[in-house]
Amino acid sequence: MTILEKIASFENLLQAFSECSRGKRRSSGYQRASFAYGERLITVQKKLLADSYLWNGYREMIVKDPKTRLVMAAPFMDRVVHTAIHRVLEPIFEPYLSSSVYACRKNKGNRYAAIDLFNILKTYGPQRFVIKLDVKKYFHSISHEILLSQIFSILPDNSIEKLLISLLNSHTRSL
Repeated sequence: MTILEKIASFENLLQAFSECSRGKRRSSGYQRASFAYGERLITVQKKLLADSYLWNGYREMIVKDPKTRLVMAAPFMDRVVHTAIHRVLEPIFEPYLSSSVYACRKNKGNRYAAIDLFNILKTYGPQRFVIKLDVKKYFHSISHEILLSQIFSILPDNSIEKLLISLLNSHTRSL
């Protein structure tokens, strides 16, 4: 079974839908997607398997916490596909990730990152310094070509090349 077939399996899409639904039952995106969701998932499945899935536009919001920044949110069904992809790719990429990577990993996240940082800082005693910084437009500066070549070198087959390329290109990158 190819990676694309695993991602597009109805069981994986259904589980991804369920995961994306947590805490979103009142959102309009969920409510629209939940109407006849079985048929919607079958449509998504067919489009994925035919390499014809098209990503929809992102919703943009300005967030001021703690600084002003632009946040882009994908539509609900695109998030379902994101989750379906993540559910299949995570076990493949897990062995390649540093222990200091906390985002989107089981038994990790912000809380564990803060706990690990606190424990590391304790080992340095009272004579320690910390620099808090934010690299402006960091993710925009990542070369898609290099990123994709590294991803494709790890994957056991090339069945999702077109899907991942279209995902990376699904919104404009303003530098």
